[in-house]
Amino acid sequence: MLHMIIDDLQIAPLRSFLTSLSMLIGIVALISSVLIGSVGKDYLQVINACISGWEPTYTIAIEDADIDDLDTNARFYERLESYDQGVFAAEYVYNGMSLQDTNGQWHHVEANVTTSYLSSVIFKPLMQGSWLSDTDQYATTEVVLNKAAADMLSKADSASDSKVDETTAVMALDEHVQTFASVINGIVDDGSSEPEVYINAFSFQRLVPQLWEPDGLRILFHPITENEDAGETEIQAKSALKDILADTIGGSASWNRSDNADSYKSVIDLLQKTTLATALLLLLVSAIGLINIGLSNIEQRSRELLIRRALGATRSSIALLVLGSSIILGSIITAVAIGISFLAVPLIPTLLPNGSLIGVPRYPTNAAFLACIASLVTSTLGSLAPAIKAACLQPALILR
Repeated sequence: MLHMIIDDLQIAPLRSFLTSLSMLIGIVALISSVLIGSVGKDYLQVINACISGWEPTYTIAIEDADIDDLDTNARFYERLESYDQGVFAAEYVYNGMSLQDTNGQWHHVEANVTTSYLSSVIFKPLMQGSWLSDTDQYATTEVVLNKAAADMLSKADSASDSKVDETTAVMALDEHVQTFASVINGIVDDGSSEPEVYINAFSFQRLVPQLWEPDGLRILFHPITENEDAGETEIQAKSALKDILADTIGGSASWNRSDNADSYKSVIDLLQKTTLATALLLLLVSAIGLINIGLSNIEQRSRELLIRRALGATRSSIALLVLGSSIILGSIITAVAIGISFLAVPLIPTLLPNGSLIGVPRYPTNAAFLACIASLVTSTLGSLAPAIKAACLQPALILR
């Protein structure tokens, strides 16, 4: 039977190709509708960050906490990182931090004394090097500069007597009285036009304890679970954080939603729905085309099918022959569409404007699965009427 189905597809290859073209476009559009959600959201986040800087989903102010003990802070980080319904990152506030350029001049910078988990809460596109080390890894005092801070260092007069090299940053507190050097891990574009530095909190407190005098503590949080009830997610996170604080550093938490993702979520949803509707219309047109061509094909092949009936073929085998040809053709089209989309996804960053810093998106496997189902439904619906007509042919007609 399979051999006969393949032979049927080879009878009119051009007609088979034209029949499959609209289905191919529809399936590619179906996969694209899912990609628009992920890529579009990231792109709008970048545009928003260029205007107002990157923001976490929630910013939590912590008051009356005991943040002086290294071991207590270490347990605090460990508990934050073990939460599996979202990502917490601690960020200690230092208001008097300065950075020395290669000319020996001091410049005020905004200091973010934090952990490696910050990059999971707020998207920090790496331009060079690497991010901060995890708290369970041994590390020297290390820092990551934002683009503005890196530009400030690079614009220093190189002809002068340099006090630092390209891999070291010298910083200070209390009007440059107490200085310390840190290894520069990398450079990020955080959307801020002001110089900012990100310092490894664990190694900073452990290796420079004399300067551990933070002006405050805040926690940044981003939920990672797809929960339809955002309020329920927030309640769970608040309860978890309350337990973590009670078991480690103590204090009270004040939550504030700080991002504006909801403002462009509706735009992404509209784009997705529009593309999905277009894809479904294309598949509907494809199904109608399959019905039209299939019925015409039955008229042209009626003598051949009647001969098969006269030689003993059953109604079900004739119907299966017609259905099988359409389903196999749809399977080939789906494989081609998935292959095209799989090869096209890595090219998406090259199609975006320079400086968008959008990485290669993850391939939407759920969309590929949906495309397989849509192809099967379209092929079946498009060949059902021709299959019924073919099965109803009477062998006696061949005697006319």
